[in-house]
Amino acid sequence: MKPAGDVSLQEHDQFTMKAADTLNSLAADFINSRSSLPDEASSSNDVTDGNPFEEPTFGEGVELGDGCGDFFYNMNHAHRGCFIIFNQKIFEKSLGLGRRVGSNVDYFALESLAKYLGFEFVKTFHDLTKQQIQLVLERISTSNHASYDCFALSILTHGEEGDVLFARDGKMNLSEFIDPFTTGNCPTLAGKPKFFFIQACRGRDLDRGARVQSDNGDAPGDQEENVTVLPSHCDVVVAHATPPGYAAWRNETHGSWFVQSLYNVVLKHGRSLELMQIMTRVNNMVATKFRSMVDGSKQIPSIVTRLRGEVYFKTKVSRELESNQQAQQCSRDVSRPAYEAGILHKVEADD
Repeated sequence: MKPAGDVSLQEHDQFTMKAADTLNSLAADFINSRSSLPDEASSSNDVTDGNPFEEPTFGEGVELGDGCGDFFYNMNHAHRGCFIIFNQKIFEKSLGLGRRVGSNVDYFALESLAKYLGFEFVKTFHDLTKQQIQLVLERISTSNHASYDCFALSILTHGEEGDVLFARDGKMNLSEFIDPFTTGNCPTLAGKPKFFFIQACRGRDLDRGARVQSDNGDAPGDQEENVTVLPSHCDVVVAHATPPGYAAWRNETHGSWFVQSLYNVVLKHGRSLELMQIMTRVNNMVATKFRSMVDGSKQIPSIVTRLRGEVYFKTKVSRELESNQQAQQCSRDVSRPAYEAGILHKVEADD
């Protein structure tokens, strides 16, 4: 069984299409615009992703294969693991879906934060068909993840109600991306955390928001020796950009609200806070820092967790020097505010 990282490299070479010629300039603009957000940052070229219409010290942890032990996952394997991105920007005309302008900024951000968190095998696949996506998922899920801490996958695409996600040539379901990596289907990831980040609409509803009065008032057991059968869908986090039934917004210049926030929070807290603390801050940033100038719409991510322990992305000893250099570079890269006055653009619906 080949290591999953090697397989992801092969699949990347076979299927990845060239990004747009303007990607380098988009990436540079993105890196130069990441640091801070003013209250209620809003931009009028936001569109919806839908159909038209300091580091703490931890112990060794436990594998969490059959219990919760110290309640945090073992992130001390030889490698962090694979982070796979499907960037679906262009679709066949018969689907009637618009080009997802700004998605290249999102995938660049995800690649950057993945490397910052220590993932060694980071690959983006562009505009794949259903068959190509299924082949990539099959080959990576049937490969060897034994020496990896975890697994991550992100999907950037159009979506509909019922967790429908679009490949280049048709509809897929979210379960087609998750099921190959469940306990029974991918034994070498059993007991290890698996993360899925979904930037896609889940319906057509728009969140108009509501005014809220400020409130200034007061503010698992030991492992067993014998093998235990685990639920098939445990040790999974699915982070959606939006709740069921609602649209997900994407800025055509700066990328989606969800990925922008995830990037900012990870660079600030990714090596010090637990994963759910990170995602709570992402929720807050999306909810409070963004608003559509078209109709005032808001957005809140939806995080579904089936984890049995806590997740900390502490730096591996062998990568400490490289990570420190990377952190210093990221600090320089995000020195300019993301939404300075005068760079906001028009927001349009994705229909």
